[in-house]
Amino acid sequence: MSRIENVKRVAIVGGGASGLVALKALLEQGAFDELVLFERREDVGGVWFFDPKVASEEARRYAQDASTQYPVVLEDGGAPKYPSPAYEGMIGNIAHELISISGRPFDKPLSTGPVQEGEREESDLFPSLDSTIAYLRAFADAYGLHNHIRLNTEVVSTRFVDGKWKVVTKNLLNGEETSSTYDAVVYAAGLWDRRHLPAIAGIDTLPKERLLHARFYRSPSIFAGKRILVLGNGNSANDIAAHAAPVALEPVYRSIRHPSYYSYVPDARIHDVKPVRQFSLDPASGKVIAELGDETVIRDIDLVVAATGYRYDVPSLRVPSGDDSAQDEPVTPPDGHRMLGLYRHLLHARFPTLAFIGYSIAWSPFANSEAQASVVARAWAGRIDVPAVKEMIKDEEDSVKEVGDHNLFHVLALYKKREYGYGNELRDWALQGGTEGTVGVHWDERRIWLLQNVVRLKTLQLQRERGLIT
Repeated sequence: MSRIENVKRVAIVGGGASGLVALKALLEQGAFDELVLFERREDVGGVWFFDPKVASEEARRYAQDASTQYPVVLEDGGAPKYPSPAYEGMIGNIAHELISISGRPFDKPLSTGPVQEGEREESDLFPSLDSTIAYLRAFADAYGLHNHIRLNTEVVSTRFVDGKWKVVTKNLLNGEETSSTYDAVVYAAGLWDRRHLPAIAGIDTLPKERLLHARFYRSPSIFAGKRILVLGNGNSANDIAAHAAPVALEPVYRSIRHPSYYSYVPDARIHDVKPVRQFSLDPASGKVIAELGDETVIRDIDLVVAATGYRYDVPSLRVPSGDDSAQDEPVTPPDGHRMLGLYRHLLHARFPTLAFIGYSIAWSPFANSEAQASVVARAWAGRIDVPAVKEMIKDEEDSVKEVGDHNLFHVLALYKKREYGYGNELRDWALQGGTEGTVGVHWDERRIWLLQNVVRLKTLQLQRERGLIT
């Protein structure tokens, strides 16, 4: 064990929930001379940020020529726009109580405990897109975070040079690049840029007007009068299929490999089918033909929507390699299935002044990021010990042995300690540095009950919203 010393200047990359809680936690320690957060969009919010004007322009361009240009440059000028994957009608998977950051509950009242037999459960436990972005903006305002945030600023490059981090940023309003040096860097930008497509024969031959990744879905208007096939059955796939059902040709097909782990209300207009084995194009109509694993063939598909997730990618960051080559290397493997070299999904084992907050997959992401931030802030303030490099490297090796080296490596639910054990472990670690500032939430019986029932509770909310139950 040892202490990290002489960290005075810290940069944070990303202004979503993870970046905001990191900034707040670092400020609370009062140990740093400079804290700056870089956000490439024009406001905070991260994956929850949604600009209707940009969304309308995306939809217009897609209808015109199936364009999914990224970033979006509006005709009236201004900085390039980086839309998040948010879409109209998006509802969170996490109950207000689980998603709330400690000390800042959502404004609406919450139920007070497990529902007893015969009682009616709270009907609106899950936040909408609008309420969540409003919550994050209010959080930034309440703690004076905007004084440390540079909007419309993209991080172009981060390199470890002479014991410090050289960060190059680009002002998206005027194109000017600036180079600055920091003692430590937090990456909190998430994994929403590198789209994943499944290894289905023929998928790479589909023209852009026949294949849309969920990353670019904004509104069901693009489905009107079309035959749709959705790949996947995660939250986005379920939402997109439900949004398409009222306007698309019936039925909307949803290709799935297993029952959904997420909330889903059955709809007679949506047909679940087997995984797609091969795609091809009808030479006469130009429409898609999907051959399924059970030999079924679906023809005349106008649009395939790939709600098939993302891969890890941090293109602006490279670190010195662990061998004698004296070359820099990325922090993700070529296929992006996970982050490399992290201790507890958080600190870079060889460079513990580099942290990644919000890259682990949790059902309670804001609370998870806050717990991670509480550790990072105290570690860089020199108030808690961090393990030796060899111990941190071994921890990653042990994690690979426990869950495997694959794209679910950072899913906390797969580990024996689960998400709540991980959160309480980080909280205990942070508390070794005192109670000043946030230490993350304590996972008590109530929070664990909510976590274990989150899918059932959201399903009930969706059923009420659609008038299926009262």
